[in-house]
Amino acid sequence: MSGVIKFDNVSKRYFINQGASRSLKELVPGMFKRPSLAKPTLPDKSEIWALRNVNFEIPRGESWGIIGPNGSGKTTLLKLLSRITYPTEGKIEVSGTIGNLIELGAGFHPELTGAENIYLNGSILGLTRKEIQEKFEQIVAFAELERFINTPVKKYSSGMYIRLGFSVAAHIEPEILLIDEVLSIGDLSFQRKCLNRIRELSKKATTILFVSHNLLSVQALCSTTIYLSQGKVRYLGDTQEAIQFYEEDTNLKDFSRMIEGSSPGERGFSRNEMEIAEVKTLDIQGEEKKIFRAGEQLIVEIGYHTFKPIPDPVFRVRVVRGDGITCCEYHTRYDGYSIPLLDGKGIVRLETGTLKLLPQFYSLDISVWDWQSNLRYCRQVRKIIKIEKELLQEFEEEGIYKVEGSWSLLPSV
Repeated sequence: MSGVIKFDNVSKRYFINQGASRSLKELVPGMFKRPSLAKPTLPDKSEIWALRNVNFEIPRGESWGIIGPNGSGKTTLLKLLSRITYPTEGKIEVSGTIGNLIELGAGFHPELTGAENIYLNGSILGLTRKEIQEKFEQIVAFAELERFINTPVKKYSSGMYIRLGFSVAAHIEPEILLIDEVLSIGDLSFQRKCLNRIRELSKKATTILFVSHNLLSVQALCSTTIYLSQGKVRYLGDTQEAIQFYEEDTNLKDFSRMIEGSSPGERGFSRNEMEIAEVKTLDIQGEEKKIFRAGEQLIVEIGYHTFKPIPDPVFRVRVVRGDGITCCEYHTRYDGYSIPLLDGKGIVRLETGTLKLLPQFYSLDISVWDWQSNLRYCRQVRKIIKIEKELLQEFEEEGIYKVEGSWSLLPSV
């Protein structure tokens, strides 16, 4: 096996009891009735294939994402890798130690303290007591649990469970790290800390399998992605392509047009008097693309089709970060551009100044409004772009966007 993880025609079946469950109160009276000669009725069972004929091989040190709707088999796949459950058919090969964070509190003994569970998990992964001691302070500090590390974990909140669980898995530095959607339980600050730690592990050649419904996070962390649907691999390859296929195949693209924004007006209904038929993102040379460098200009072409004449429409483009923060917005009315009338088909073009956004993925949320009624003329459309570092930039910046300043050294008085 050349990769560290290999699935060879793997399938997993579960049986579901269709019979109505009965309480103890319902069962006790029947114990004192005379036995019936009739053949007892057994509960109906039906089978569900959580995974079906799954094949892939992950090379060492790569970060892969797993996406798909609820019930598509994502968590089952991770449980198979963790040996929480076993395949019904097929073969799984794993080369390397596995650290996982796929269930709240998985691997923790509730009666043991946080400190004792750190040593327990470390020993399960094959570390010596000395090796665990060397990492102990880092684990506790990262989890921000210094005051509670000697408290039994059964008294921890869900957030404390997640912080300790991730910190143990990430600092013991297994060769393979499995992460499920449980990271969404933590607060926003800790989620960012976790994502940064995942990037650090990836640079150290840790193989990462990341399950998430946050497609922007998957794009930011994973070069390759598996798209699962109804237990089958619908696509395996480039992450951007996987997400596009996922959106098209499950009508998420249509759903994203109805995403509710943060302002009160966006929670209202749209009037459906027009549609945004197409959105293109281009560079200043007119080349269509989705990846831009910081400092470039962005052109957004919004193709529309009206169903009736629309007077004085307002076009709005919000730039939204992966965590839902609106970084900035472009607005025809605020920018002093008036469109007297839209009728039929056409294109509205937005040309931005140089992009000051920091490198990561962003969503362009595009909508058209009636300024008087504060209602949308059509459903909102979303387009995802990526901002990369400027050429030769060697340092990481923090914040939302880059603000240039002028520095000088004043002579001492």
